[in-house]
Amino acid sequence: MALRYKATIRGAMLDLITTAVGSGGKLRIYDGTQPATAGAATNLIVELVWSGVLSAGATVSADGGDTLLTCNLPTTANVSKSGTTTATWFRVVTSANAFCFDGTVGVGTGDLQLSTTSLVNGQPVDVTSFVIHEANP
Repeated sequence: MALRYKATIRGAMLDLITTAVGSGGKLRIYDGTQPATAGAATNLIVELVWSGVLSAGATVSADGGDTLLTCNLPTTANVSKSGTTTATWFRVVTSANAFCFDGTVGVGTGDLQLSTTSLVNGQPVDVTSFVIHEANP
């Protein structure tokens, strides 16, 4: 049986993410296999930096459905890894590079969705949307 939380608790859980990441947090996109939580990273493709806090806070739905943390978009950055590579996972760290959370990257699927996962050296990477859902099963 899965646990279910009222919307205000789900909102508070998402607000903790905002606090943990803090100002100047970084979104790092990698290739290869996603390691166990906080495990050693594979090859860094691009690092994007949030100019402000991760988000102003979670939006709690009135109907008890999904609770959403709609993140401010990070500054666009260019791919730094040579050649063409496939983005497979991401990690969010603080401005001091402390681990916060990570997840999968995909097109149409994945925790972080990009328009393409085939990234080329020097190509700009622009995240168009980054939303974290906390929902009851």
